[in-house]
Amino acid sequence: MSKRNLTLLTDLYELTMMQGYFYAKDANETVIFDAFYRDNPDGNGFAIAAGLEQVIEYIEDLHFDPDDIDYLRSTGIFKEDFLEYLADFKFTGDIYAVPEGTVVFPREPLVKVIAPDFCIAAVGSKALIPPIPGVEKAHPIMDMYDGKVQVGQKVVIVGGGLAGTEAALELAMQGKQVTLVEMGIDVARDANSIHKPALMMELKDHAEQVTILCRTTCTGIHDHGIVCRDADGKELTLDADTVILAAGMVPLRAEALALEPVPHILILDEPLSGVDIEGEHQLLEMLDELRTQYDLSIFLSTHDFATLDQYADKVILLDRKVLKVGTPDEVLSSPEFYQTFHLRMGKGGEHQ
Repeated sequence: MSKRNLTLLTDLYELTMMQGYFYAKDANETVIFDAFYRDNPDGNGFAIAAGLEQVIEYIEDLHFDPDDIDYLRSTGIFKEDFLEYLADFKFTGDIYAVPEGTVVFPREPLVKVIAPDFCIAAVGSKALIPPIPGVEKAHPIMDMYDGKVQVGQKVVIVGGGLAGTEAALELAMQGKQVTLVEMGIDVARDANSIHKPALMMELKDHAEQVTILCRTTCTGIHDHGIVCRDADGKELTLDADTVILAAGMVPLRAEALALEPVPHILILDEPLSGVDIEGEHQLLEMLDELRTQYDLSIFLSTHDFATLDQYADKVILLDRKVLKVGTPDEVLSSPEFYQTFHLRMGKGGEHQ
């Protein structure tokens, strides 16, 4: 029986990211990738490792057929030299795995792949918990989405980034009364130029269910709501059955740096999503410190263009394919950027 070629049985995103790494990589580096699962199925206390034979079969036959290359070429996303690289691609690394039948638990590595070229730390993130008195009485937003929270009829969401704003809309569509508290001047600042107008229009249609308080800082959380302070220094008390915390996510940098060897590349997917202004500055300063201390290259995917000039050395503009590579100003002021986002930024144009 011939082996199945499952190489293209993956998200297109994985292949476009692979192309991005191909053009940005440094030679003679090491890739480390851990595969794990997040939750036990059906509420069980543990799981049993199985399927190692299928993993080995997949890796041994991992290649791109001519038909695969032709298909990828037909998408118009991939450059020719990258396709030539894929045509000769063959896995040459090492794989470590827990034995079949082993009792395993969520978020522990089941398979570790080590291969030349890169050491990539993509170990995820956790909820940012700000030092607010009584913060333990609030529920991180991911607990709400995971079904771990019984959300009441009257809800306060602390943090008006994209995640918090979308949650406010979702709860309003369920008929709940929601107050969205954001310390910045606007909500959903991290939404892109296409998504945000649609999101704000939906919020306008649910204005009777959603109250938005910008330039308002949460100063305390109690059993029946929160205390906050507005831009004029006035203290407000907001009653709620449920308080949801959407202050953003922070990367698991300790776990990343605990890898052996120390990674050369740290990959962060939208780390600024849902983070308020203060948290955003803290996160970017921390990343800048890590980059210097550990000589890391940091790949950061973001729609927050205002941070690029200060923190990015190189920008890769992606829209299903690589559109532009250069310094922040070169990319932000380029025709390709304007055609993608309909924004004029950089030194060559005004923010619109």
